[in-house]
Order: sequence, then C-alpha cells, then structure tokens
Amino acid sequence: MLHLVLELRFYILYDSAKKLIFGHSFWLGLNPNSIATINESIYVGMMGGYAKINIKKNELSFYQFKKLPKLSKERRKSIRKSLTDEEVAEFYPGM
Repeated sequence: MLHLVLELRFYILYDSAKKLIFGHSFWLGLNPNSIATINESIYVGMMGGYAKINIKKNELSFYQFKKLPKLSKERRKSIRKSLTDEEVAEFYPGM
C-alpha cells in the first residue's frame, strides 16, 4: 500500500489499483512535502502546518502553525493561473 499526496488530491495505491480518498483538498499552494502513517492516522506535512487524515472515518483535520509564511508574487500568480475563478474564491478568498 502506498499513500500519494498531490496538490489537490490524496490517493491510496493498492498493487496496481488506485483509490481516490480526497479530491479538491484544501492544501493547494501549501506544497505537501512529507507523509507519515501512525496506527489509523496519516499525517501530511505542508507549508504552514500539517493535516491529519483518518481513512476509516473519512475525516481530515488541519493544524496550522502559529504564523504562515507569505507566498511570493510568482507563487500566487502560478496558483491563480491553475484554478478557475470559483476555486480561487473558495480556496484563497481575497486573492
């Protein structure tokens, strides 16, 4: 079994099959960069905090660090280009 975290999605890969667990996740632009599995929980490290995922209960929680780093102009532009207007309003209000 392999856990795969992408910009907008979270998959579990079994042998040659994949199962989408979460689509359109909140962490777009937060660059998920690490993953750890402890008992029934999966932890995903990212810019500004980490997410805790419980697959059996289909729950996702975000724990934010006290201060979020600011996104560069270039990063904000690349995020803006990759999303529809509705997605920008949902994920990044005021952008």
